[in-house]
Amino acid sequence: MSQQAKLEYDNGIIRAYTPYNARFVADIKKLPQGTRLWNKQGKYWAIDVSQEDKLYDIVSRYYDITNVEGEEIETPGHIRTKIWELKALAKSNIK
Repeated sequence: MSQQAKLEYDNGIIRAYTPYNARFVADIKKLPQGTRLWNKQGKYWAIDVSQEDKLYDIVSRYYDITNVEGEEIETPGHIRTKIWELKALAKSNIK
């Protein structure tokens, strides 16, 4: 695959930044209502973290997946793990 999706975890929400793909959108819309929202202004899907495994499965069908820092995401749990590491680093730099 050559197109990339960038996933970002923030307070229980995963933001999925992707190039447009009608089949991808149709699959995202199969997630339960209330767990997904298109943010028109930010141009990303906001997905509740409870749908992380399903989101990863859907996104990986259409795109290579990276986090917002451009690092490859290999598994669904890697999204949260990487972000938690970055948040911990940021907190340690504040003190």
